[in-house]
Amino acid sequence: MMKLLYTILTDPLGLPIAPLWEYIILLIAGEIVHEIAFVVSPGGMFGSLIYWATKLLVFIAIWAILYGIIAAINFVILHWIWFTIGGILLLVGTILWITLHKKEKTR
Repeated sequence: MMKLLYTILTDPLGLPIAPLWEYIILLIAGEIVHEIAFVVSPGGMFGSLIYWATKLLVFIAIWAILYGIIAAINFVILHWIWFTIGGILLLVGTILWITLHKKEKTR
């Protein structure tokens, strides 16, 4: 029963990337989730319930982190020109700031 509930709740959780990469990443994440849940569950009467509840919570947390990372990477790729300009400005500003502070210390 818990496996069915886990499958129903995690099935729509996809990643915004090509299906092959999504499958590979979610396969690896699923294995990590299984290992975490297996270590956490104590066995006994409620062991299975604790295992599936832990597996669900950890999978959703890892999925959310992966989704955020992939969305951020896609955002940077889509706006690479602005990030390049910002990086150059940040680099020039840092060099100027360091140069001005070294001149102040030598006085």
